[in-house]
Amino acid sequence: MVAVAKQIVMGGLEDPQEVEERLKAHRVWRAQLWGALRVFVAGYSVGTGLGQKGYNACAAELDRIWGPEGRPVSASQLRAALEDSERNNFRLEWIDWFAAMDSDIAAIMAHRARGPKSDKEELEDLRAEVRETYPKHSEQVIRRARAR
Repeated sequence: MVAVAKQIVMGGLEDPQEVEERLKAHRVWRAQLWGALRVFVAGYSVGTGLGQKGYNACAAELDRIWGPEGRPVSASQLRAALEDSERNNFRLEWIDWFAAMDSDIAAIMAHRARGPKSDKEELEDLRAEVRETYPKHSEQVIRRARAR
């Protein structure tokens, strides 16, 4: 993959209300992502019984991935990274593991990357979900919905 320079649109002629809405969207997205990360970490455990849980378990998994690369991860470091602080040390490489482990985190990341789904995409997803959830009755339910 080759990096290609992109033109950056400089501000100044934009509607102040649109700018504020875009800035608010960034803040909302971050709050959703950090909330999902914290919920995942709180419920994560490795092994059964006396296995590691929470920040310790997540940090151990991240350390298994990144420690050999000279980028060790500790529970205290992860805890500090997920707090709302001025100097946040969350590492971008961690997000891949979190997204692979939790569908909510993956969905938040994907939504930001591609934007909201179109009505057609949502309808196709809904049809697929109905077919998967109700395999025997899905076509009947879809036909009823179309008849409305």
